Amino acid sequence: MDDANWIFSSLEDLEDILNVADDFYKLTRAAINKNKSKLLTNTTIVKDPIPIRFRDTVIPIHPSFGAVRFLGIMINIRLNHSLVKKELRAHIQSFINVVKSKTITDR
Repeated sequence: MDDANWIFSSLEDLEDILNVADDFYKLTRAAINKNKSKLLTNTTIVKDPIPIRFRDTVIPIHPSFGAVRFLGIMINIRLNHSLVKKELRAHIQSFINVVKSKTITDR
């Protein structure tokens, strides 16, 4: 498993599912680097690390306030429109670069 994403409305709910996930990882002997965990939050006030209990381990996770790709879209908690415009420009430029070298045929 490369990445896992969980969305919850409270820290307690998140910790509950992390305990279930930890049991699954132990059962399947899957390796997980808990210290690479990231937290996207809808609060823009908290700057300090948020301690999250992951079964036997408490990990201080720094909240992420930048844009994050989730299910193919960019989520931007601060509604920074310039990030969205920048990504759209990159997609358009990528499309132009692919299309401009193609020959026009009837197929």
